[in-house]
Order: sequence, then C-alpha cells, then structure tokens
Amino acid sequence: MKLLKNMAIAILSATLIASTVFVPSTFAEGSEPLPYLIKDLFAATPEYWTDSALNNTYWVDVEKKEITDGLDGKTYYGVFPKYLTSPSKTAIADFPFNSLDGMTSTPNAGIVNSFNTYWFLPGMNFEERYGYLAGNDTAEGDTKPGQHPTKPIENRVNPFGFGENDLLTQDEIKNPVDKLKVYGDLRLKDVTDSKAVGELQPGDKLNLDFSVNISWFKRYLNGWTLNYTRLGGMKDAEIDKFHNSYGKVDAGFTFTLDIPDGVEVANDASATISGIKGFSPSVTKTKDGKTLIVTLKKDNPGTTQKWQDIINEVKNVDTSNIMISVTGLSVKKTATQGKKYRIRGTVSGFYDFANSLTENFVKATTAREDDRANRSYFFFAAEQDASGLDNNGEENKPKQISYSFQVKKPTPTQNTVTFINGDEEYAKVKVENGKSISGDALYTESMPKNPAKAGYTFKEWNTQADGKGTTFTGKTTVNRDMTVYAIYTKDYVPTPTPTPTPTQNTVTFINGDKEYAKVKVENGKSISGDALDTESMPKDPTKAGYVFKEWNTSADGKGTAFTGDTIVNKDMKVYAIYDKKTVKPEPKNPAKPEPKKPVKPEPQKPVVKVKVPQTGDSSNIGIFTGLLGLSGGALAVLIALRKRKMREEN
Repeated sequence: MKLLKNMAIAILSATLIASTVFVPSTFAEGSEPLPYLIKDLFAATPEYWTDSALNNTYWVDVEKKEITDGLDGKTYYGVFPKYLTSPSKTAIADFPFNSLDGMTSTPNAGIVNSFNTYWFLPGMNFEERYGYLAGNDTAEGDTKPGQHPTKPIENRVNPFGFGENDLLTQDEIKNPVDKLKVYGDLRLKDVTDSKAVGELQPGDKLNLDFSVNISWFKRYLNGWTLNYTRLGGMKDAEIDKFHNSYGKVDAGFTFTLDIPDGVEVANDASATISGIKGFSPSVTKTKDGKTLIVTLKKDNPGTTQKWQDIINEVKNVDTSNIMISVTGLSVKKTATQGKKYRIRGTVSGFYDFANSLTENFVKATTAREDDRANRSYFFFAAEQDASGLDNNGEENKPKQISYSFQVKKPTPTQNTVTFINGDEEYAKVKVENGKSISGDALYTESMPKNPAKAGYTFKEWNTQADGKGTTFTGKTTVNRDMTVYAIYTKDYVPTPTPTPTPTQNTVTFINGDKEYAKVKVENGKSISGDALDTESMPKDPTKAGYVFKEWNTSADGKGTAFTGDTIVNKDMKVYAIYDKKTVKPEPKNPAKPEPKKPVKPEPQKPVVKVKVPQTGDSSNIGIFTGLLGLSGGALAVLIALRKRKMREEN
C-alpha cells in the first residue's frame, strides 16, 4: 500500500538492511525464525529462543509451525500454542504476510519473554507510538521531532480520537514483558476461592469455571492503529486514507483441560460463554480421551468492515473477564478415597487481522503493490493468576493453571442436626442424608417446638450463633451433621409519644373575586371541632338575584363542599357557590262555583262524609263550597219528604 511505500524510505529500508544483518546465511536453505524468536536482532551471531520456548513453556502446550511471507516467498517458523488455530488456517489465511523479514507481524504474549514479541518494528524504538505522549514525534507536526516528549500527540495524527485511557501506559510500553501478560484461573463453579483444594465425593458433579483476563489488548490494538498515522512525514491525505481504511478479522480462544484418572467426562459435555459476545463454543476430546478441548470461534470471521468499526467493536468488549463454564465432568465412582486429583488447564487465543487502504484487499506479491493489504497475527498463552494459585499446584510451576480436589469419605445415610438454645443443647434430630427433616422418611423425627426466652420472641433457627448464617427450617436439605442456633428478637416496648403541639392552618373564604374571610383551624380538625373558640365559620355571604348554596374547594362548584365540620390538614381556599333565585307566581283568586240544582237523592244511599278543609287551605275552598251547597239541597229534600209522610200518617 502507499502508506508502506512511504514508510520504506524512513523505516522499511532500514529494517530490510537490518534484516540482512540478523538473518544469517545458515537459514538460506531452510525456514528462518520469526523475529520474536531472535534474542538480539543486531547481534553478529544471533541467539534463538526456539528450543527454550519449546522445552520450557509448561503453562501451555506448544509446537513449531511454519508460515510463508507473501512478498519474498520465504518460509519462517514460530512457536505457537498447540491446539490454537494456526496462522495458515484462519478465515483470512489467503492473505499472506508481507513483512515477516523484519517487522513483528506475529506479536504475542506469554510464549517468549522478549521485547521483540510486542512491537511493530522490534529494536527500532517505535514502541512509544503505542502511547498518548508525543515521544520522539512532536505535538507540532514533524518539523521539530522529540522536542515535546511529554505533550499529548497532536490531533492531526490521531484521527480516531484515542484518549489517554484508550492507549497503553508508559509503564506498560517500557515494561511489556512484565505488564502485558495474560492471566487465567480455573475453579469449581460457584466457589470463590480457587486456591483451596475442594472436597468431593464419588459421583459428585465437577462443573468448572475457566476465566481469562486480557484487559490491555484493546489498548494494544489502538496503539497498533495509531502507530501507522504517527509515521514521520505523513500527509493529511494519507492519514485520512488510513482513517477510512478497511479490515478483516478472525479471532478465537482455546481452553484445554487435562483429565486425570479420577474424573469422568460425559459424551454430552458442553460449555457456555460469558463476558464476551460474537463467539460460539465447541467441545471435543483428544483421541486418547485425556484432554478436553473447548474452542471459541468468532462468528462471521473474515467479513470486510470499516477499520473504525473494528476498533469500536473491540472497545465495547470487556476483555478483563472472559469466562467459559464447562459441564459434563464428574468424580468417578471408583475414585480413590482420600486422594487428591489435579486438573491442569491451559488458555490461548489469537486475533488475526488484515488492514487495507482499499476495499478490494490486494494480496501481497513480489511487486510491492502500493495498496496491498497488511496482515498481523497476534496470539497469547495465559499464565495462572497468582491470587488463585492452586494450593495443590505442581511444584515449581507457578504459571500453571490448575484446580485440585480431594475425594472424601462417602456421606452416611443419616445425619444429626443439633439445636442449641443459648448455652444449652435444646434437641437432637436425625435426618436422612440429602433430605429435610420434614421431607424424609423418619416420621418419628421432627422439628422441635420453638423455644422461649423472657422478653424476647423466637425468630428462627440459624447456622450461626449470631444469626448471620443461613436460616434452618424443616424444609432445609441436610447433607452432613450440623448445629443450628436459636435466634430471638427483643420484644418491643413502645415509648410514649408526647402529644405534639397542634399546628394551625388557614382557610381563606373567597366570595366572587374578593377575599371574604380568613379563619384559623387546628391541623387535622374542623373549624367547628377544634379548640380555637374565637375562630368560627363566617356568616353566609349574599349576592343580588342569587341564593347562597355552599362553600366549595373549587371556584366552579365541582370540588368538595366545605362546612364547619370539614377536616382541615393544610392551608386551603374555598369559594362561595350560589343558586339563581327563582320568583314564585302570584296565586289566582278561585272562582265561586255556581250553586247547583238539588238532585233528588237515591233512596237508602249513605250520607257522604266530607272532610272539612284546614284553615288556610285555599286550594280546596271551591270544592268545599260546592259540597256544602249539595248537602244543603239534599237536607231540604229530606225534610220535605219527612213532613209529607207525617201528614199522610195523620
């Protein structure tokens, strides 16, 4: 690519010259070691780390593997983790390396303790460009390099906007062998102390949590990116082109467990991932069945992405706590009682990435194309985290990750629960192992009656005398002999609460748009019911053409009616509500009924009793007058008939 072409004048040419020095002629007929396996790149007689790496790397299984430079066709070799996907088998393996002869295109951690394993150009002092300070560059461009070593890098050469916390610290840059390590740990699931030797019985499940911490890698990758834009003499157009470059990535992890004779692996053994997304696990066993291999493969590897998106993708991953949980392991029923078994673990990983200024990813050839893709293969081998070092770990191997357990005696069929009340034994209850007092078949054994203590109320039985353990009930599963303790709470004796001085609220009475009255009232009481004898409901207001209806909490009368008996809990306003006055019509004078002609009554009909209207009942005067006239006429007829009959009889 053009970027590398510009580098050739200041860097690559020097590197190629240097490579002719440190790569001896003895390698002309065969493969040559990668730079990280050379102790001193500029020594007249190079010393190699190859045998040391192969023979002394006990914390991970390693082997010698070869890769080819796509630029000159030379074959190189390196020492890589045995079960990890090699550079020749990743999803972007068809993009050959183009800088194996001098550049560190295979940076790594945990294999060889050498500065050459980490940096872009080993031995050329360009590692400063992985940090936030100007260093040998300048915060004022390239005209005065090295004059502002403690200033931040200028924005022009930092197009990705990396902050200080996004890049390696000065301590990490200067001491990569000690500071850029990867740590792992192996423990029994849900057990916090990975150092302790566990106690398990034949047949017990052996579910394991395997973790790895590589928190600095995202900052390392950011520094690798920044290293390209901080090259001396870089023009703005070239920086912008790299900022908008493309990338392809493949990545993976490999976890291995060496299975001792006392451990059995089920055919359906499985693993789950936490702490990282975008990876899928698979579980296999070696042919001899002595090693369980858990592989995490990146989803959709080798996909073309904007390099900015790759940076953001890595940034959002918590690389400090990647964990797999392995299930399907158990203690063999034939495991030797009292024997300690050690499970050895290894963790390795890789991040294979290609960067291209163009989207078509031109492969490297001997022609040195300006826009050829540039590829790097980062890998690591984890060491045991010192805080979780197995107490039964292999002697003189502090970097080895392992978990140990001891086979204990079979649990008896029955256990005894001892109940302690204060300083005395309160009861002893038998219970079948693995069951509860209420749930086993020992019907003669049951929970004791709750004890008593003067001034206290029994709360519970607890596994600790101070009540800070676990509550024990009749439903608690019992797997061993145990002691529980009576826990009490002190009886509550209420303290008389002094009668608070009542507060006062104000009720403001509004008539129309004017304040009509203000009345004080004790809080929580009514105007008519409190002790403020000088305060009372105001006189009902008046309004021409209207009749006062009530006081109301809302001016439109849609609230709540307020009276002298309303409880008041706050200052409040009430409003006068009126009904429109109705005018009653004047009553009309009743017309006097004309006297009716006497009607000859029917013989032998009863006399009709007429209710005399009450005084002032003007509505019934007409009816009464009519009835009176009829009664008078009838009476006259009766008298006349009476007189006629008497004459006839005489």
